[in-house]
Amino acid sequence: MCDTTPNSIEQQSSFNRAKLQSTSTVISQQLDSLSQLGVPELVSAQAAITPRATALTHGRRSLSYQELDRRADRVAHVLRSLGVGPDVVVGLYLDRSLAMIVGALAILKAGGAYLPLDPSYPTDRLTFLWKDARATILVTGECMVDALPLRPERVVAVNPEGQLALDQITKPVAVQSKANDLAYVIYTSGSTGQPKGVEITRGGLLNLIRWHHRAFRITPNDRASHLSALGFDAAVWELWPYLTNGASIHLPDGVTANDPEACA
Repeated sequence: MCDTTPNSIEQQSSFNRAKLQSTSTVISQQLDSLSQLGVPELVSAQAAITPRATALTHGRRSLSYQELDRRADRVAHVLRSLGVGPDVVVGLYLDRSLAMIVGALAILKAGGAYLPLDPSYPTDRLTFLWKDARATILVTGECMVDALPLRPERVVAVNPEGQLALDQITKPVAVQSKANDLAYVIYTSGSTGQPKGVEITRGGLLNLIRWHHRAFRITPNDRASHLSALGFDAAVWELWPYLTNGASIHLPDGVTANDPEACA
């Protein structure tokens, strides 16, 4: 029969806390040597260190770090075959989902820069962003292909969990990028005129991530919520500092995201 006396429970709780702290310390030490690497490499490092740890959760669906990394690799190989490389802007037309984050990571792995295109945007805004960024390749959902408001030259379609319809190369992508290469492009609201594109480099993104790690002391035991649309810069804060340090991210649906009590 289990001993559930107060002393026994307290001792077990102390043991579990010590074990979690020890694991966190080991992971942090292993990642210190990777501090000069970019987002794709850091996520891959987490997949190697804690492959079964939960990276993403959306409703009843979840992806481990290994699953996230492998699915992003598969999509990245396809993007590479289409000519994606440094400073090539790739549209990302997906709702908040596991697929959206797989797609963004895949674009970074391929060496390109992701351009968030929120399906809730008016068609005029989507068309302007697409043309102004001079994008030609689009990552989107399988169920969205037949109703695209854009005319991309090439489309890479994934299911809600970020999987491709056909089996693709599964070996890791050799990331070849520099600090001055673009990571993503976001646009202003355009409330004072035409929307203006803001280009964020990989070096700038990595500086933000390092600061976030230090300021908030993120550990693999942390859980974060992803509430902002990918087209807002706040989304960067909600994603990459956590996925590069082994934490898990939870994506609420549209209703929950707008309900503070439900998010608590």
